[in-house]
Amino acid sequence: MQRLSYYDSLTGLPNRRLLLERITSVMRSTSSEKTAAALLIVDIDKFHSINDSLGYSAGDRVLTNCAEALQKFSSSPDDLARLGKDEFALLRWQHPKFKSLSPNDFIPIAEANDSIIALGDWVLEKSCQKLVKLAAQHSSRNVKISVNVSAVQFRRGDFVARVKNILQSTGANPQNLCLELTESLIADDINLIIEQMASLRELGVSISLDDFGTGYASLAYLTRLPLDELKIDRAFVRDLDGSSKGALLTETIISLGRSMNLTVIAEGVETEQQFKRLHKMGCQHFQGYLFAKPAIG
Repeated sequence: MQRLSYYDSLTGLPNRRLLLERITSVMRSTSSEKTAAALLIVDIDKFHSINDSLGYSAGDRVLTNCAEALQKFSSSPDDLARLGKDEFALLRWQHPKFKSLSPNDFIPIAEANDSIIALGDWVLEKSCQKLVKLAAQHSSRNVKISVNVSAVQFRRGDFVARVKNILQSTGANPQNLCLELTESLIADDINLIIEQMASLRELGVSISLDDFGTGYASLAYLTRLPLDELKIDRAFVRDLDGSSKGALLTETIISLGRSMNLTVIAEGVETEQQFKRLHKMGCQHFQGYLFAKPAIG
């Protein structure tokens, strides 16, 4: 688990947490020595189209191959890092010219100019309106909807109030709403994060920690967070063959989640073999292309 805190489970490269620590160290040394340093960020254009058309296994292979290629140009293995996820699981923009756009194309822009606040409110409101429609039918009245929350949204002091207002204005049952937060939030003020999460749970909303295992949530933090769900990162699911480290870590996470009375969900399940292996490990909830591809709600 210590390695998971500082290294990306898919590529083996240092993760965002370790990179930020090293950048801080470099900035201190360059400031005192009056030297210069540079940071180069490399992105993969249209990466989402690989995941959408060929599945996440193909996307994972592209990422690992790119990591290996970049390492050939790095003077030290510690000089290269993977910053984080390359995709975002519920929203699509139906653009009149470019057709369906993945959130990977527009969410970073929305976060940079703060339009993510209005966009996030719109997504949450539409989701709550959908919950009201589902609740009107006996067969679907207990269906839950999960909504991904941007770190920019969550860091705002009025986020809980905005959620409360939307729930009240739509009349949605908060017990059928789950907000998915990423581990990157935990790199911020942990006490503020815990306070916000506790306030949301007081409203009746459940909280899910998305992509667990990507390197931010230490065990100490995990025991403090008021969570309802734990989602296993798809990188572990991809590496379930035989007695691999991925299989060992996945089983550990499942046991950990169950011991904390959390619902454990495996992401990125694409094959029958993965499903059977996870089920044998004790996982009871699954998400991935084996069951359904992204669709218009």
